[in-house]
Amino acid sequence: MHLLLEHLKVETVIMTGVAGNMCVHFTANDAYMRDYKIYVPENCTASNTTPANEEALHLIRDVLKGSITPSSQLSFKGDTSNDIIDQG
Repeated sequence: MHLLLEHLKVETVIMTGVAGNMCVHFTANDAYMRDYKIYVPENCTASNTTPANEEALHLIRDVLKGSITPSSQLSFKGDTSNDIIDQG
């Protein structure tokens, strides 16, 4: 997948999904290691337990430097990372 994103000149990824403490977190880690800007809206991911989800979001925000701003506070104005407005 990374080669496709690189070919398309993607700089920012927005991730959502279930298994936030596994799939979403590990995908965010992969994106971080490849220097992508990361968005994981906190209201768009879930885990088996609330504490597990909160820990995953904490790690994404504090370790991976990703935004966990809720989706209701994000605005998309175009097709580049500069066009995402984080109102959080």
